[in-house]
Amino acid sequence: MPEHVVRRAEQLLHERGSALRDARVLLVGVTYKRNSTDLRATPAAEIVRLMRQKGTDVMYHDPFVDAWSPGGEPVKRSVDALAAAADADLTILLQDHDAVPLDRLPEHARLLLDTRGRLRGTRAHQL
Repeated sequence: MPEHVVRRAEQLLHERGSALRDARVLLVGVTYKRNSTDLRATPAAEIVRLMRQKGTDVMYHDPFVDAWSPGGEPVKRSVDALAAAADADLTILLQDHDAVPLDRLPEHARLLLDTRGRLRGTRAHQL
């Protein structure tokens, strides 16, 4: 599934005349489980690896994760999901934590990919 998410992200950016290379991408919710601190086996780590291979500037927002270094390389953390979404070229909702203002994410993100199906009926693109 991480490969599919990255391909979809690439497609959305391409439709906007951009590319993953040098794009700023915000991952929202990087834990394996909803409302959890569990990072074991999280597919977000593979998404980061694939995006970094393509030259993407990746950051994350997750209220349950203070620091995250998949593969030993730290990922920049944003404490404000809405401000980070407004600054990112693409925001990807990976985990729909209750503590994230999901209902306000579509109005702040320039481009939004919803992998959870939580933002149907908004301008968010579905996986």
